[in-house]
Amino acid sequence: MADAAGNIYVTGPSWGAAGSHEDYATAKYGPDGALLWVQRYDGPGHAQDIPTAIALGPAGGVVVTGSSGGAGSGDDFATLAYAPDGTLLWSQRYDGPGHARDRAFGLGTDAVGNIYVGGESTGSDGRLEYATLSYAPDGRLRWVQRASGPGSAAARGLAVDPAGMVVATGVSDNGHGGTDVLTVSYDAAGAKRWEQRYPAAEGASGNDVALGPNGEVYVVGSAGFAALVLADDRDGRERWVQTYAGASHKSDQFVRVAVDPRGNVVATGTSWDDAAQPDIVAAQYAPDGTLRWAQRYDGEGHADDFPRALAVDPDGAIYVAGASIGRAPQPSGLTSFRYDYATSSTTPPARSSGRSAGTVPGSTPTSPWPSRSTRRAT
Repeated sequence: MADAAGNIYVTGPSWGAAGSHEDYATAKYGPDGALLWVQRYDGPGHAQDIPTAIALGPAGGVVVTGSSGGAGSGDDFATLAYAPDGTLLWSQRYDGPGHARDRAFGLGTDAVGNIYVGGESTGSDGRLEYATLSYAPDGRLRWVQRASGPGSAAARGLAVDPAGMVVATGVSDNGHGGTDVLTVSYDAAGAKRWEQRYPAAEGASGNDVALGPNGEVYVVGSAGFAALVLADDRDGRERWVQTYAGASHKSDQFVRVAVDPRGNVVATGTSWDDAAQPDIVAAQYAPDGTLRWAQRYDGEGHADDFPRALAVDPDGAIYVAGASIGRAPQPSGLTSFRYDYATSSTTPPARSSGRSAGTVPGSTPTSPWPSRSTRRAT
């Protein structure tokens, strides 16, 4: 995460002192790479504290959220705001009505500095539900909304527009032995705008969501064995659906999505190759859903490759970073690469071990999944 001055903020889990397990570790680097500060957070349970999302904060600093072991409450949402100099401004925890598993996965802010957090939370009946929260810039809790299906539901992604329109997506039991993508939208005050489901014969789930320039909603995940992209308008009406499958037709999925300056949709995830190993795949779709290109990356070890992050710069160049199996004696490492907008060519990947590798041709997308005729809006 970068601010307007070029400072870089990162967060992740880090082992702390003996007995504290993993803690949040949040760091700020200057534009020249100099470490400016590090802040750690160890929750009251001194158990696993795993940050999962980061966003620029209302005071020019940064906000992080994730899951944190509570004192007798299981995992809780834990959201912290830091000033630009690293001073902790506030911290808030959320323990759901089931007082068990509560894990935040999504984070966003609106134009006036309100903060929105989403994830999975155990309900009073013991089933997982969506939980979406909003905090004021000073950390005061503004509202909480929960959503579920016939069975358990777990939110995986959240997006917010400048006016505070919130969209959360994930996976929900459908009551028939399968799973649907469940997407819910709220306004800035927490009132539900709409709710939509996307079913698939072999199950479907949502992993991430992004918003277009006019409030278009783009959800990525999986449907059966294919990676999935769903496009709705800002009011939840379906615009188009696309799926993508690798040569092995085995559990492909998109895990991150972004929208470039031209309104094209960019998705990255994993796709199994003909050797039955997962590769990193990136694909770009035009605003009308037409596939513009798809590229695959098979690491030097020709084994497991997983993307972790996706970003698009103001010129439309696309950056993907993740984990990739390399060659001995350095069998694994961080890999990152860039796709150019105009040609879909790939800048050679950079790895933490100093190695680089090229790309292999992309696979052909499958035809769209059957219509969402059973999706319901409320």
